[in-house]
Amino acid sequence: MLSTPKFEITGSAVKPQYERRSLSPHRTRAVAVTVVDGPDQGRQYVPTEVIPVSVGRAAVNQLQLQDSAVDLYHVEFSSAAEGVRVCDLGARGGVRIGSVRILDAIVPSGAEVSIGETRLCVEEVTPDVSETENSTSTFPGIVCAGFAMRDLQRRARALVSTESHFLIEGEAGTGKELFARGVHDLSPRGDKPFVSLQCRGKSVSALAAELFGYEKGAFPGADRQHIGAFEHANGGTLMLRDVGDLHVPMQASVFSALKHRRMRRLGNRAEINLDLRVTISTRRDIRAQVNRRGFRDDLYEILAATRLFIPPLRERPEDIDPLVAHFLAHKKDKSPLGEATLRAMREHRWSGNVEELKSVVFSGPGPT
Repeated sequence: MLSTPKFEITGSAVKPQYERRSLSPHRTRAVAVTVVDGPDQGRQYVPTEVIPVSVGRAAVNQLQLQDSAVDLYHVEFSSAAEGVRVCDLGARGGVRIGSVRILDAIVPSGAEVSIGETRLCVEEVTPDVSETENSTSTFPGIVCAGFAMRDLQRRARALVSTESHFLIEGEAGTGKELFARGVHDLSPRGDKPFVSLQCRGKSVSALAAELFGYEKGAFPGADRQHIGAFEHANGGTLMLRDVGDLHVPMQASVFSALKHRRMRRLGNRAEINLDLRVTISTRRDIRAQVNRRGFRDDLYEILAATRLFIPPLRERPEDIDPLVAHFLAHKKDKSPLGEATLRAMREHRWSGNVEELKSVVFSGPGPT
C-alpha cells in the first residue's frame, strides 16, 4: 500500500515529512546512436522524436543489429540532465565502457559503449520537434504542462488511426489506463467495448477462464457458461494489465489467438472469430524477461510494435501545478494551495505518482 505524504504546516513554511530532492525539468533532448565498430559498422539511429532508444537484434528495437553476440533487447539509451543514461536490459554479455561493465549509468555525450562485438557512440541531439505543434496535442483525461507529456499525447494520438497493438509502460499511478482508454475512445472502435483485465496474481487456469471464457461443465465448478474478456472486447479494445506476469503457457494461447484471430471457449470446440485491438501495460521492463526466455519474443513483438512510456511524476515537476488545479476544481473546498505547499509538492518524489498526488490534494491541508 502506498504511504501518503504528510505536510506539516508551520506559519508560512511547509515542511514535507520526506527527504527533499530537487529535480531538473524534462529536457527536449534525444539520443543518436552510431555503430563505430563491429558487424554493423556505419549503421545509425537518428532520432525524430524524444523517446528512449533500444538496441538489439529484435526488429522492434530503434536500432536493430546483426551481431550474434548481442541479445534481442540489449541496451537502452535516453537523455538525462547530466548526459546520456545507459541501461542494461538484462543482456547476457552485458554493457561495457572500456573494461568496466555497467548496469545503469550516466555517460557524457559522445561516449563509446560496447555490447557483444559492437562498439556504439551515443550523442545527445535536438530532434526536429516543434514545441508549438506539441502544445496543441491534448488528450482525453490527461492534464499536463511539460513537453514530455505533451509529446506523449502526440504519439498516442498517432495511434488512433492505426490498428496496431501497443504497449504502455510506467510506474503504478502514472495513468496507463487513461491513455489506453483515450486511444480507444478516439479511434473508430470507440463505440465498441473497452475491457481491462488484470493479469497479476492469478493462476494459469483462473486467467484462462477469464480470458477465453468457458462452457458449463468445462471443469469442476463450471456451473454456467461464462463469456471471457476476449469475447467481451470483440470489436473493441482489450487491455491486459501487468502483462509481464502472464504465465508462459498463457502467453502461447494469447499469441495463437492474436495471430489467427480466433479462439475457443474452454470446453467448446467451436471457434470464435476475433476482431479487436490489444493494449498491454506493465510496471516492469518485459524485455529482460524476453532475454531470459521468461516471455515469448514473438508475442512481445506483436504487442509492443509501438511503446508508450509514461515518465514518473517526480521527473516532470512542471506538471504538478496544473494537476493540483485540476484536482482542486473537483474538490468541495476549492481554495487554492499556498506557494510554499506547491513548492513542497514539486520537490516531493511521489512514489505513487498522479494517484498519490490526487489523494493528497483531496485529503491534505488547506491553503497556507
